[in-house]
Amino acid sequence: MQLGADIVVQSAHKTLPAMTMGSFLHVNSNLVSLEKVKDYLEVFQSSSPSYPIMASLDLARSYLGTYEQRDLAFLLAEIKHFKEALAVIPAIIVLDFPDGHGDVLKMTIQSRCGLSGFELQKRLEEYSIYTELADPNNVLFILPLLKEGQQYPLEETVSRIKMAFASLPVIKRKEEFHINSQKITELAVPFEKMDRLTVDEAAIAEAEGLVCAETITPYPPGIPLLIKGERITALKLSQLQQLVETGARFQGGSTIKNGLIKTFHTT
Repeated sequence: MQLGADIVVQSAHKTLPAMTMGSFLHVNSNLVSLEKVKDYLEVFQSSSPSYPIMASLDLARSYLGTYEQRDLAFLLAEIKHFKEALAVIPAIIVLDFPDGHGDVLKMTIQSRCGLSGFELQKRLEEYSIYTELADPNNVLFILPLLKEGQQYPLEETVSRIKMAFASLPVIKRKEEFHINSQKITELAVPFEKMDRLTVDEAAIAEAEGLVCAETITPYPPGIPLLIKGERITALKLSQLQQLVETGARFQGGSTIKNGLIKTFHTT
């Protein structure tokens, strides 16, 4: 909003004391008609909203509205101690923000032990520590917006993380860089023809050159890797195989865990 966005959707349930699905809609510009925003909300919103979620948003608004500078100082000190305690664990690296600028409530750890981020996340869950998300190399924590004097089990969390990673060796990770000259993906099959084609299942290792029959989106980052109707290239296939091997989660790609990918029969 400080950068001048006209409308901002804020997921209050991420860091504020609001129930899941609770979000605020901030209007931040004279270019946007409040009357039109209200009209569209009446069209698209449910006529039976969840009053518990709405009440929790009101509590979250009050919590944020009474947040003071001394609360922030307390929070930053707690996070600093938490990060310092984790930084001595050999199996991980606690990442810093470039130039020190970033969301203080988000903390990323990176694997130094040969395990993927997904495997680290699963190991943490065995010790009842549930993180926001993982990718092939990292695990993301979201920390609470504490007020001065509030108790939160950060010391116990550090102890459990140390136990989870205690036996893991330090293994130097080989850096891999892929340069992709293709900036725009083009459809090999137009949308209007897709419904008339037969869908097959091909082994992932043999799918290069075939046309993908489903949109496959790894999460994170939630950006499609393959689009329905796109020809599968060697680079995309390599990326997909690496994600599968490291334990990535997917939206779409219902047969990927079985080593198969849905493709169009085009000949």
